[in-house]
Amino acid sequence: MKYNFLILISFLSFCSCQSEMNYESNKASIPMAEVSNTSINTSNIESARNGNESVVNKTMPSIIGLDAKLVRKANLRLNVLDIEQSIEEINQLAIINGGVVSSLDLNQSTYHSTSSLELKVPSAQFNSLLNELKKEGERVVSLKVDIDDVTNSYRDMESRLRVKKQVRDQLVDLLRNKAKTFEEVYHAENQIKIIQEEIESVQSRFNYLEKQIAYSTIKVALVQKKELAKTELVKASFFNEMLSQIKGGWVFVKGGLLFAAGIWPFILLVTLGFLFKRRIRVFMLR
Repeated sequence: MKYNFLILISFLSFCSCQSEMNYESNKASIPMAEVSNTSINTSNIESARNGNESVVNKTMPSIIGLDAKLVRKANLRLNVLDIEQSIEEINQLAIINGGVVSSLDLNQSTYHSTSSLELKVPSAQFNSLLNELKKEGERVVSLKVDIDDVTNSYRDMESRLRVKKQVRDQLVDLLRNKAKTFEEVYHAENQIKIIQEEIESVQSRFNYLEKQIAYSTIKVALVQKKELAKTELVKASFFNEMLSQIKGGWVFVKGGLLFAAGIWPFILLVTLGFLFKRRIRVFMLR
């Protein structure tokens, strides 16, 4: 009876390991589903900005199968007139479409301002939000859309989870109803612990993949060029030139001090000689 119990536990563990081996074999033998990397030309965007059809919808590849698991990403670069207003409007667009601005970076200088935003949006709203974002710019500099088909990976992980959970449940049933001796209980609990750790590991990766599928990523780069008035340019040029002259004068003074520090023995001898000569002249006049 004891050996039959241990053989049964070993068989269930083998089934779990076999599912793992099948997964690795599938990864090696079954090619990843076609990955569609779509780079949208700026000229196409400009030619269709005032049209009725969506450029994004026109350029995206048709995906076979309504149940395909897709990870969508986009990179958009815009020239804008008012960068702070554009940031506020993009934030509102993200909220309206059920998304959120997950990161924001703003840098301002005398001549231009730049900002980088990362948006997380439900995949169903990906196309519509991208089309709305294009309208925020004075000019669309570049736009790239990437669509990755992860259906195979999703199905494989889903299958692995199902098999491992079935094995775990069978081991728990054996532990409750058939384990009699301490050795049988020990072996059953040990195998349950191993299977549970494997389940948690696969479940973590599966949950991450589900989030990537459910929420798409759109990265937006904004650039605002500032035009300075002529008086400001002259003022800036004058102060820059004055600052340059001050720096040049300081360099000259620093160089003189360093030179004097290098020949201090000679300066000391000349000074002492002058003082000695003057003292002798005063003594002779008396």
